[in-house]
Amino acid sequence: MRERDTEFIKCPRCGGSLELDTFVEGGEIREGILSCAACPLEFPIIDEIPIVWDDAAEYFACRGALGGRLYRTVQSPKMRMFVKKTLSSAAASARAPAAKGASAAYDRTNLENRWSQIYHRSGGSEFYHVIKERLARLPSGRRALEHGCSVGTVSNHLASPDSGHTYGAVVGIDSSYDAIAQAKGAGTDACYAVGDSMSCITGGLRFDLVVALNVLELIDPIELIRHMSGQTPQGASVVMADPYDFERGSGPTPRRITDEHSLRAALAEHGFEISADTAKPSYIPWRLEINPRTVLNYKVDLVIGART
Repeated sequence: MRERDTEFIKCPRCGGSLELDTFVEGGEIREGILSCAACPLEFPIIDEIPIVWDDAAEYFACRGALGGRLYRTVQSPKMRMFVKKTLSSAAASARAPAAKGASAAYDRTNLENRWSQIYHRSGGSEFYHVIKERLARLPSGRRALEHGCSVGTVSNHLASPDSGHTYGAVVGIDSSYDAIAQAKGAGTDACYAVGDSMSCITGGLRFDLVVALNVLELIDPIELIRHMSGQTPQGASVVMADPYDFERGSGPTPRRITDEHSLRAALAEHGFEISADTAKPSYIPWRLEINPRTVLNYKVDLVIGART
């Protein structure tokens, strides 16, 4: 993380500015704490990645293996103490459901790591070539934001000088630490953070482009579109794509959007005019290489809208 990234990363609870306390620096801030005095909350920066989750203990309660891995790699005594305290709270939180007769929290570390590898291997899919070509037709602007940026295939493209776009800042948000680590590994100028897209993590900032690809199974679609509406000024663009595979998500999400038509209707209802070339459903191939013997082949629908 760079110090200037605090311009774009805000408190996920109140949307306010965060204060930076740097512990270890080397090119970027390798370890440190982002803090919100108003809430008050603290968010760790570990290996250059800010984990801006409303409740850090809650985040690690279902990612215990990740927490242990990060604890073993941190350098500064302050960060080691912070992570140890957070993991202790996380362990207590994870045990609480079992004490009440409910199932204990499932550790998502291996699952998220596995999918980050799958998305990384599948970056050459035709789907991403189509998305990049469609993005090239849109006007550039001051800021771009990607919800559920995963391993950064699109955000890094937007931040690359070779993309044909000119954005003052490109921000990528994802809940997977390992996916964000993959994204940052590309070395572009994009700003990345682990966080909840539905939180106030970008505060009141407005973006000239907001992208959300293949996330409707993971986030309440209507709430996401409402959120995107609040993040875009008049004339800004939104780019959404999805295979409508509602069995792909890790848990139930409201099914108020179930297909191509309900997605377009929801965007129109929230102030987006659908582009003529995406007014009809599309079937873009998205090939996911699960392993050498298994491949998933989706047909993804692309929708582009302009904020009215």
